[in-house]
Amino acid sequence: MASFGNPNFSGRAGRRFSVKARKRVAKVSRIPYKKPRIIVQPYMRPAARNFTNSMLLKPDERVAIFPDRGARAFAEALSEKIRSIGCKAQIIELTPQHDWLRGEYLSTITNALRSSEASVYLGSAGTLETERVGDYLVKKIQEEKLTRHISLGELSPELIKRVLAVRPERMRRLTQVVYESVKNCRTMKIASAAGTNLTIEFNPQYARWFPDADVVKEGSYTNNPAGEVFTAPFNANGRVVFNGVIDLFNSVNAGKSPMSIEIRNGHAVLESVKCADRRIYAEFMKKMHEKNATRIGEFSLPTNVFLPELKIPSTLVDEKRIIAIAFGDPLQHDTHANYSSKTHIDMTIPNANVYADNRPLIVNGNYVPEILGKWGKVSDREALTFLQEWQKRNL
Repeated sequence: MASFGNPNFSGRAGRRFSVKARKRVAKVSRIPYKKPRIIVQPYMRPAARNFTNSMLLKPDERVAIFPDRGARAFAEALSEKIRSIGCKAQIIELTPQHDWLRGEYLSTITNALRSSEASVYLGSAGTLETERVGDYLVKKIQEEKLTRHISLGELSPELIKRVLAVRPERMRRLTQVVYESVKNCRTMKIASAAGTNLTIEFNPQYARWFPDADVVKEGSYTNNPAGEVFTAPFNANGRVVFNGVIDLFNSVNAGKSPMSIEIRNGHAVLESVKCADRRIYAEFMKKMHEKNATRIGEFSLPTNVFLPELKIPSTLVDEKRIIAIAFGDPLQHDTHANYSSKTHIDMTIPNANVYADNRPLIVNGNYVPEILGKWGKVSDREALTFLQEWQKRNL
């Protein structure tokens, strides 16, 4: 307040502060501000270990970490682990009072990327205050082929304890097996007890399958947790019922109010969209006005089925555990599909059955024994080598 510390301010009419009281106020107002102490909790360390292993760091490499204020403690845990293996870490906290995409703040981000071999973006769950910075980092890294980048926009204590602490080796092996099983597939049929009955067509000349694990090369990025094999469908027809987590309102569970959509020639028929939750329905329809938003831009097969279901809905996690479809952008950098969109809405289909070229691939949400048998024969080293070699050839 303007009156605070003003010796001429008398408060209520006819009353003045004593000289002693005014000196006490002035003394308090001169106490310098101290940043709160950053405390690394023990439960953060297993997740920091897995994060560091995913970056495949070499001695003396530099890592730039960009956390928002809610992710600052985990950034410190990650920094400690990075330094413990002989690498350097720089933390740039994305404070909300600054515009990080302009002027000196933008230069700080860009310079940090250009002087690092790896980078990490950490955004807290339930807030979108630095989401634009996260998007900028991905775009800049891909355009200039800068760092090996990991992005995580839904960080929470539960995610750190129960998801990021899961070691990635089993996921890498399943990613290899699923990719090799579907890379030449031309059609898939998806059905579920909730009412999904959808036929999807694929064309390798239109878009490629992408094995997305936690391993990335320079100039590329992945989410953490990772674990999916995806592509942009060439065509799709039928009906799909989304009764899992939907990427609206920073992830919402549609289990009690499923969304039903008719698909015709690869596009959502907007007149057919039904959802009992009017809030979810309105938000989805609002996003459908962007160019190419009604188009199915991504079909994804999960390969991190080892992750637990979270109490708080998370599209980031569930699309790695459950079959998913996204409307809008086809992730052109990865799939090579030749269009784009400002919209990208991931939507999951729990407990579905998937038939690849008329052969069962997933039954009631679980991979068939044939896939799991192949998965059991792949070694951790073989899967890591496969992913690294694939990226060298294709990215």
